[in-house]
Amino acid sequence: MSTSSLQQNTPTEPPLHQRRLRWFVVVILTAWTLLSLTVPVVVFWITRNPANLYLFSLLAPPAFLWHRLCGFLFPPPPLDERRYQLKLARTQTMAALLSRKQNRKGTHN
Repeated sequence: MSTSSLQQNTPTEPPLHQRRLRWFVVVILTAWTLLSLTVPVVVFWITRNPANLYLFSLLAPPAFLWHRLCGFLFPPPPLDERRYQLKLARTQTMAALLSRKQNRKGTHN
């Protein structure tokens, strides 16, 4: 294996400001998630009112942001041949299942 092919396969280190941004986002989302978990429990403990448990809906925004931003800030590695073949097989399997399902629908009508 040549040195140039090894250099092409190794991921490059992101710039310092991008690494800082990633850690900033992780810290903020962690704090928001922990607050979203503890605030409803504390409010319920103080008031004993079950209606305050609706505050657990505060978890929806950070959960969505964890999913979206972590996928953006920490992207998956580029596709190599093995991952490409796995994705292709998964897509073909789903297409076959969908066509089989549509054929069954057509025969029952």
